[in-house]
Amino acid sequence: MALSLEYIILAVLFVLIVLLAYKTGKLLGLQTPAFFLGTMGVIFLVDWAYPGGNFTPFQALVKPTATAAAAILNMMGYETSLFEIVDPTYGPLSYMRVYDQNTNLPTSFGIAWPCAGVESLLLYTLTILVFLQTIPASKKQKVIYFAAGFPVTYFVNILRIVTIFLIGLSNGDVWAFHNYYGWLYSVSWIVFYPLIITGCQQFLNKRRKSNVVISFNRQNNV
Repeated sequence: MALSLEYIILAVLFVLIVLLAYKTGKLLGLQTPAFFLGTMGVIFLVDWAYPGGNFTPFQALVKPTATAAAAILNMMGYETSLFEIVDPTYGPLSYMRVYDQNTNLPTSFGIAWPCAGVESLLLYTLTILVFLQTIPASKKQKVIYFAAGFPVTYFVNILRIVTIFLIGLSNGDVWAFHNYYGWLYSVSWIVFYPLIITGCQQFLNKRRKSNVVISFNRQNNV
């Protein structure tokens, strides 16, 4: 409840600051952060008020995320186990236990829907949709760009969960990574992906111009 109110209040204050400083002219250009803050606040509020403590549609992502993270850890040689628990605070959780290869001591964490990639997928959607509006590409290309980045964003969050368990197994500061540095995984990808799209567009434009020149030369030769 406190977190949801914090997001909503920050969204309102952000909009007020923009309106006071720039009037309405700049608000449309800065709608993404305001919309993200407000949306996350509403999502957390719905999740808090939902019977059972978790909004079921969001929980649907938890199990496949935990399963994929367990599969990666298994490929790295770790033994893992997955089971469901009911946390008094967060409600139903997927709980994963990973055993150290040397000591066979377990490291265990519960995975709720915020850890399953919902936030990163929402941030990706908002950011990329705004970015795609600014590039000279066809609708088909924009759909391909968006669809290609969506599973990668989801996979990057799985790698974040894998890293959390690896840090826990090495007795590192798990919560510092979880609360602060782990976000850099998704944010770095979301920032880097528009650069990839820009590079692809430049390559396609050069190829298109080259084809036009070749076609023009052939016509002149004929």
